[in-house]
Amino acid sequence: MFKSFAKFHFPLFAIITGFFVVISQAEGFEKRETLSPEFIALKREFDSQKREAVSGAVILFKENQTTIGNGGMMNSTAHIVGKLYSQDAIEQYSQISVPFNSFYDEIDLNFAHTISPEGKILSISKDAFQLKNAQEDYDVKSYSNQMLLTFTLPALEIGSYFEYEVSIKKKPVLNTEWFYDHKFHNIGYNPSNETVRIDPVYISKFNLIIPRTSKIFFSSENADNAVPAIKSEGETVVYSWIQKDLPQLFFEENMPSVYELLPAIKMSSIGKWATIDSWAHELFFQKTILSQDIKEKTIELTRNIENKQDKIMKIAEFINTEIEYVSARRNRDIYYPHTSVETFTNQYGNCQDQVVLLLSMLKAINIKGFPVLISPFPYKRTNTAIPSIDFAHVIAYVPLKTKSFWIDTSSDSFDFPYLHWANQNRTGFIINGEDGAFITTPSSAPGDNKNTVTQDYKFNDRDLLLELTLSIEGARAGLYKYYLKQLSLEQQKNFLLEITGTEKGLKDFSIQNLADPLAPFIATLKFEFKNAFDKNTGVWRYEDNVLAFDLFFPEMQSILQTKTRENDYISSYKQQIVQESICSAPNNFSKMVVLPENECIENEFLRFNKKFSRENDSIKVKTEFLLEKTHIKQEQFGDFRQALGAVLNKWAWEINFYRRPGNPKLVSLIEQFEKNPDDLNTLINLCRQYIADGSYNEAMELLQKGIGMAPENGEVHYLNGLALGYLERFEESKISLKKAHNLGYRP
Repeated sequence: MFKSFAKFHFPLFAIITGFFVVISQAEGFEKRETLSPEFIALKREFDSQKREAVSGAVILFKENQTTIGNGGMMNSTAHIVGKLYSQDAIEQYSQISVPFNSFYDEIDLNFAHTISPEGKILSISKDAFQLKNAQEDYDVKSYSNQMLLTFTLPALEIGSYFEYEVSIKKKPVLNTEWFYDHKFHNIGYNPSNETVRIDPVYISKFNLIIPRTSKIFFSSENADNAVPAIKSEGETVVYSWIQKDLPQLFFEENMPSVYELLPAIKMSSIGKWATIDSWAHELFFQKTILSQDIKEKTIELTRNIENKQDKIMKIAEFINTEIEYVSARRNRDIYYPHTSVETFTNQYGNCQDQVVLLLSMLKAINIKGFPVLISPFPYKRTNTAIPSIDFAHVIAYVPLKTKSFWIDTSSDSFDFPYLHWANQNRTGFIINGEDGAFITTPSSAPGDNKNTVTQDYKFNDRDLLLELTLSIEGARAGLYKYYLKQLSLEQQKNFLLEITGTEKGLKDFSIQNLADPLAPFIATLKFEFKNAFDKNTGVWRYEDNVLAFDLFFPEMQSILQTKTRENDYISSYKQQIVQESICSAPNNFSKMVVLPENECIENEFLRFNKKFSRENDSIKVKTEFLLEKTHIKQEQFGDFRQALGAVLNKWAWEINFYRRPGNPKLVSLIEQFEKNPDDLNTLINLCRQYIADGSYNEAMELLQKGIGMAPENGEVHYLNGLALGYLERFEESKISLKKAHNLGYRP
C-alpha cells in the first residue's frame, strides 16, 4: 500500500555481514583435484553420527581466521563446508553471494567446488563468478560501493557437499583502530531470489590474531561457553573460539533483529566511547557551515514564529520535504557527511547530510543541536560495553530547557514531534564533543497513536445515511498524509473506499490536514443507501463490524492463525484504536428496549472496553482497544494470541429496533422500562404484556436480561419457560419451568 517510509530500511546484504566491507577485485581461485585431509576427517566424523536431517542443509564447518595488522588492517579468511538434503536448499545454495564495500575491501575467492555423494570434486567454472552491484531494497535513489562477489556451484544434488573459501582485506574506518562483529552461523544469501537462510552448524571456529602490543576488548552475545583459548605465537596473540551444534534460525514475520538472535563475538581495539565521540564530532561539526544562503532561508522559514518548538518543526519540515533523500556515498566513508552548504545547494543528501544541514539551520536561530548515531529496528541494539562504529543511521537531538526533541528528517512520513517507531526505545550515542553520551530514545504511548473510526447512521424515510469518519493521530497519520499527498482527488477517493471496504453509495468525501504535520489526519465519507429499509419488516438490526481493527491492526488475523512461533513477536508501536457507532432507529420504530452488556478485558498485553449508551432516539456503541506491549516473548505468544481472540469475540455486538406497537398499554410499559431499565418488576410486567401480545422473541430477549439481574427469581424463569413453549422450544421450556418450580414460584 505504502512506499517504504524509512530510508534506513533493513537491506538484505546487511543481514549477511554485520559490518560494511569494501573490495577491489577477485583475482582468481584455486582448482582442487583431491579432497583435503581436513574435509575427509570432518565428513567421516559427521557421517558416523548418522544424524537425521532437521533442515534442508547443514553447515558442517565454518572457520574464520582474522588477522589484525599494526595499522589496523584486517585480513579475514572464511572457509565454509555444507551438505544438502532438500531441493529448496539446492536452489538456495546454487548461487552464493558475499557482500562487500569496494571503498574499503579487497576480496578473493580462493576456491569453490561441489563434492558429489560419490566424492567427485566439481570446481566452479572460471566464468561462473562475478563482482556485482548489490541491490539495495529501499525505494530511494542510491549510489554506493556495496557490491557482491557472486558465484554458482555446479551439479548440486541431494546428498552432495559444497565447499568454498573467501578472503577479504579491510582497511580501518577510524584511523588505526579496528572493530569486528563475528557471527558463528553462516548466513546464506541468494541474490537471484533475494532470500536468506540460516541453517544449523555442526562446528564453527573463529581465530583472531592480533599483535602482542594491540589492545582488545570483546564480549559474547547469545553464545554458550564463549570463553576463548588464548596463546602467544611470537609477536602475536591468538584468541580462539569454538561453537558446536548451533540450531537453525527460522525467519518469521514481526520477529526481532536477526543480529539479536545469532551467537556472536563483538570485539574492538577502541577502549573508550570518548574516542568515537572525538572522531565523529570533528566529522560532523566541521561540515556544519552557516552560509548566508542557509541563514536567509532559516530566517524566512521562522519569521513571525515565537515558539522554539514551532521554529524547530518548521526547519525540520523544510528539510524533510524539500531536501530529497538520496543515498549518495560512493567513494567516501559511510559516516562522512557532505557540508551543509553542499547539501543545501544540491537539495539532496542522506541521513548524515540532512542532520548536518539541520544543525546549521538551528545554529542560525541560536539553537544547539547534536548528531546521534543510532541503529533503528530491525538492526541489532547497540552493545554499549564494546566501543565500535556499529550504527546504521543518524538522527538529531535538540535539548531545550523545558523539553527535548528527537528529529529524523529522512523518514518519508514526517513524525515530528515524535520519532518514527523504528527509532523509538533505541540506544542512541549523542556526539557532543565531551566524550559523548548514551541515551534511550523516547517511546510513544498508546494515546499518542490514536486511530478512531466513527460511523453515524441515520434514516431518511426508507434510505439509510452513513457518515464515516477516520481520525488518525501519531505515527500512522504521517504515513497517510505522505501517501495521499501524492494522489489525485480521484485516486484519494478510491483509496479511501478500498481501505474502508465500501464500494457503492458514496455521495461525498473530504480530507483534512494533509499539509499540517501536527494535526490529525481526518477523512470523512458520506454514503446514501437507497431503499435500505423495508417497511414490512418487524425488526431493524445493526450488527458490529471490525473495520477499525482490520484497518489499524491488520496483523491481527495472521496472529490468530499462528498457533506457535519460533521467535519473539514484535509489533510496530503502541496504539489506541477506537470505533464509535451511532445507530438510529428507522421511521416508525421504537428505541431499542434492551442494551447489551458492557465488556472489559485487561491484561499485561492490552486493554479493551465496549460500552453502550442511549442518546436521544439512538444507541451509541464505543469500542476501545489499547495495545500496551509491543515485544511479546516467544513463550508468551500463546497467551497474547488468546487475549486477542477474546477481544475479537467480545468486539461483536447486535442491536435490534422493533416496530412501535399499536397497543397503548404496551407503549406505556415500554416507556416505563426505558426510564427504569434496571427495575425488575417493570421488566416482568413488560414481558408479560409481550407474551400476551404474541411478541415471544421480544420477551425472550428481555428475559435474558432479567435472568442476569435476578438468577434466583422464579417468576422470571417461569415467563422464560412460557415464551420458549410458545416458540415450540419444548425441551428448553421444560428446563425453565422446572427451575421456576424449584425456586418456589407458583403461577
